Amino acid sequence: MAMAMRDMELADRILRTIIFNPNTGLLHWREVGAWYGSRWRHFNSLWAGREALGAIKISGHKHGLVGKENVMAHTASWLLWYGEWPVGMIDHINGDPADNRISNLRVVDSAANAKNRRPNQRKKSGLPPGVSVKKNGRLFAQIQFGGRNHHLGYFADPDVAHQAYLLAAQENGFSDRHGRILDALI
Repeated sequence: MAMAMRDMELADRILRTIIFNPNTGLLHWREVGAWYGSRWRHFNSLWAGREALGAIKISGHKHGLVGKENVMAHTASWLLWYGEWPVGMIDHINGDPADNRISNLRVVDSAANAKNRRPNQRKKSGLPPGVSVKKNGRLFAQIQFGGRNHHLGYFADPDVAHQAYLLAAQENGFSDRHGRILDALI
């Protein structure tokens, strides 16, 4: 598959301007030379040695501008370590989107990425993950995988329904933290 010229130019710019530490996952701007253009000395005085792509999105992922392109830090880390763009989605194994150590990154398909993602912890209903209420007031549990919702049953207690959701998540290969209510959000 031919890579678009824009992607090749962006990859070249990343490879020439950013240094990656695979043990810490941090990216830093490197000193550039005259190849960078007429403002290379100005770039070095402002940016060389400083953290690159360190802005944090609301999702917790690091990102920033390389030239005029917004680049995700985990994508740049993959490119700098392996020398090629990732083919697929990059998943943070430990669930921390700001942890870009190479040992924490892997390329997966969207289904595997979803199984390692935390579900929405801040539901308006106040019910735990995997638990919903029908219009008639009945509580039910469901889990989504394989492109469809799987009904897990009706329950009188939201905690029992949540336990059914956690059991289904475990049986279907979701990560251990999937569906857990996090203390940090309480």
